[in-house]
This record gives sequence, structure tokens and C-alpha cells, in this order.
Amino acid sequence: MKSWRLSFCLLATLSYQILGQNIEVDGNLSADEWSNAISFDLEFEVQPSRNKPAKMKTTAFLKYDNKYIYIGFKAYGDPKKIRATLRNRDSAWREDYVALMADPFRDGRYGILIGVNALGVQLDEKHIASAEPDDSWNILFESATSFQDN
Repeated sequence: MKSWRLSFCLLATLSYQILGQNIEVDGNLSADEWSNAISFDLEFEVQPSRNKPAKMKTTAFLKYDNKYIYIGFKAYGDPKKIRATLRNRDSAWREDYVALMADPFRDGRYGILIGVNALGVQLDEKHIASAEPDDSWNILFESATSFQDN
């Protein structure tokens, strides 16, 4: 089965225990770099269905050091069926992508979404409960993707 992998990093400050070495953002989830990462399967999807069991297996990996948060995804499936094109930033919302939504205040009123499609097109937007999502808001983050045989 083929899978595609991506990783991206986001500048952050954490007060928790630091886990290991830095990650090279190259789209490869090497065992050496990601061995002590927190990992979990994403059991539900939010698009096209809202919080329904995911049709395709996707595993997320999370790791951080004293400067960055590193997030990696391993998404399984047939690469021929992945909907992804090279296009401008924030233009891939109707394609296949993986993303992280963070609620920085833990109150359900504000959210920050960062994501990427299988070809590396970055997506980001901010969410405020009283308004539509704003994808004109851009943050700086590194991302890389790759397709690999498994």
C-alpha cells in the first residue's frame, strides 16, 4: 500500500518536557527522528463528512524541542486517488489535505488551523466563533511532503 507523508513545524514555546533532537522538515518520517514522538490514529474526519469514522487510515505524530512543535502525518491510500494540485497558498480547501486545529485559549471561541495538501500547498486560517473563517491571515511555517511505498 502506498502512503504519503508530510511534516511541518510551527514556532512555539512549550513548558513541558523536551523530547529529543530536532527534526529535519523533509517529508520523511524517519524512525530515528520520530521514534519518541507522541503518535495517534485519526479516527474521524471532518470533511467531507462531519466527525464520521475516517475512511482512510491516517496517523499523526507530535514532537517538540525548545523552539518548535513538529507535526507529522502518515496518510495511507492510493496516490492515484489523492486529490491534490499545485496551486497558490490557501487554494486547496476542496482537495485532500491534513491539518491541525488549535484552540489557544481552550474556550471553543477561537481557533488556528494549519495544514498542507499532498503536494505541499499550505493552508491556514483563523476561526472566531462570531465570524466566518479567515484564510487571508497567514502564518509562517515550514512544510514538506513525500509519497512512499509501504
